[in-house]
Amino acid sequence: MKVRGRAVAIAAVLMVGAVGVAPAQAAGDAPPALTAPARSSFVVGSQVSGDTPVPCDDAWQAGRGEVWVTVQQSVAWSGSDDNGPVTYSWVENTKGWGPGAEGGQTSATTLVRTTTDANQECGGGSWMPSDWDVTATDTAGQSVTENVGGGLFSFTQNNNAADDSHYAARAAIGYSSGWRTATCGCWSDGSVTRTAQKGAAATITFTDARAADMHVGLVMHTGPARGKFQVLVNGVKVATVDTYAATDQPRTIVWQRAIKATDTVKIVNLATPGRSRIDLDGVLTN
Repeated sequence: MKVRGRAVAIAAVLMVGAVGVAPAQAAGDAPPALTAPARSSFVVGSQVSGDTPVPCDDAWQAGRGEVWVTVQQSVAWSGSDDNGPVTYSWVENTKGWGPGAEGGQTSATTLVRTTTDANQECGGGSWMPSDWDVTATDTAGQSVTENVGGGLFSFTQNNNAADDSHYAARAAIGYSSGWRTATCGCWSDGSVTRTAQKGAAATITFTDARAADMHVGLVMHTGPARGKFQVLVNGVKVATVDTYAATDQPRTIVWQRAIKATDTVKIVNLATPGRSRIDLDGVLTN
C-alpha cells in the first residue's frame, strides 16, 4: 500500500509538469547573438578610384584636393544561436535617399561595398552609402539588428587638401625632413609626397571627428622600386608594411586599422636596400 501511494504521487507530479509547465528550452529561447563593428573597414590591397573633379567647380585645379573618389569598404560580422544555424541580411542606408541596396537571408558574414567621399556640394539629394543595418535571424524567426557606420569617409591628400563627405574625421599630416613632392596624373589629385631617406617620418593626427571610434587607411604607390615602412600608433609599433609590387599600382590602400579619433599615427621609412622609396598619396578616415 505504501509503495502504491508513492507511485500515485509521482504520477501526479509528472501529470502537472506535462500539462501546466512549458519546456524550459522553449520558454527561454533567446534571439541569436550578433557581433558587428562600429565602423566599416577600408579594403587593403584595393585601389582608390581615379579622380572625378567636382563637376560644378569651373575653377578646378589639381592640387586643391577638390576631387571625388570611390573606395572599397568591407563589413564583417559573426553570430550564433543555441538552437541551430543563423542567417543574415543587410540594408544599406544613404544620406537623403533612405534605404538603398539590400541582401538577404544567407550564411555570408562579410560585405564589400563601393563608397564615395562625394558630398553633393553641387546640389540634389545625397545618394552616398552612409551605414548598414545587419540582421541575424534564427530558425524560430527571431532576429537582432546592429548598425555599422563608416560609409561616409574623408580623403585627405598628401598636401593636406581635401574634399570630403563632411561626416568623418579629417586627417592632418606633418612631415619630417627628407620628404618632397612628386607629380603624376596617375596619383590622386596629381601628386604624392615621397622619401627615400631612412627614418623619414610622417605623423598623422585627426580633426573634426564625428565619432570616437573610426578607421584610418593609408593610400600609397606600390611597385617594384617601393620599400617598407613601420606604422606606430601612439608611439607603439603596430605593423611593418611592404609597398613592393611586381608592377606599379598607384592609389593603393596598403594599411588600415580601427583607432580612436584622439590617436596619433606615424609612419617611418625603413629605406629597404635596393628599393628605399615610399610614396604617400593620402589618408582615408571614416
